[in-house]
Amino acid sequence: MKFHDRLRDLRVETDLNQKEFSHKIGMPYTTYNGYESGKREPDIETLKMLSNYFNVSLDYLLGRVDQRTFVIHKDNVDGHEIEYSLDKDKYPDGLTHEEVLEVLENFKKMGMDFSKFKKD
Repeated sequence: MKFHDRLRDLRVETDLNQKEFSHKIGMPYTTYNGYESGKREPDIETLKMLSNYFNVSLDYLLGRVDQRTFVIHKDNVDGHEIEYSLDKDKYPDGLTHEEVLEVLENFKKMGMDFSKFKKD
């Protein structure tokens, strides 16, 4: 799926037409229409804003993956706060949420350095 198709599908879910939606997000109608028609490409800041608005990952918005929602899990490892994202509907190998947390805990016990995942 292409970005403009994904954008249209997400906007349609809001039950707003292009003009109403562009007004709601504070974007000129002609700019938004260009994105949805595939005639224009948004910059990274616009992509982030749209991703946040629709509560989807950038990969989903860009049509690279089909999983749209993510669970953000925050943890503290050796005094460093870390965040990691996992698809809440489809964990690797069919693991449950609890099993994924157990795997991560085991990595910590083995001395895995999570500080490289730390977001400033």
